[in-house]
Amino acid sequence: MGVDKALIRVRGTPMIAGITEVLQAVFPSVCIIANQCETYDFLNLPVFPDIHPYCGPLGGLHSAFSHTRTEEVFLIGCDMPFVSRELIEYIVHYPSTAPARAAHTKDGRVHPICSVYHRNIFPLVADAIAHQRLKMLDLLRASGATLVPLEPDLPFYHPDLLRNFNDHSSANGIE
Repeated sequence: MGVDKALIRVRGTPMIAGITEVLQAVFPSVCIIANQCETYDFLNLPVFPDIHPYCGPLGGLHSAFSHTRTEEVFLIGCDMPFVSRELIEYIVHYPSTAPARAAHTKDGRVHPICSVYHRNIFPLVADAIAHQRLKMLDLLRASGATLVPLEPDLPFYHPDLLRNFNDHSSANGIE
């Protein structure tokens, strides 16, 4: 993109600020995994660098588990400005004993970066990184994750709920 997409403004606020605000309404502690830690000082949240750089979201999940003591980590991308408290609570509280619960939309898409992961999945994460198997979908399959259905009849549903911004054109008209 040429810019830090977490700082792209949506409705006048950097995307990451809107997302962290939603997360803080759900969780007692929130942290950010980023390699440019000082960039996010304005959020007044702990920022931890990747322990294994260039491993994408899987590396971020590894770092989150390494830097926290929580039993579960809710992993979300910095470029998903339309997530809601209701969506996160729905995924977190969805009944399952699986070590991961991932959002799954009617079109068949699984969203591993809008998911909750239990600490007991950490050995799978470490092994995947050690063997450079970095696809989050592979981790979900290997763990026997529960796919949490997001259907249009849910009261908090809207079509852009899991929309992410991968380029400037994604954000056009949102400012």
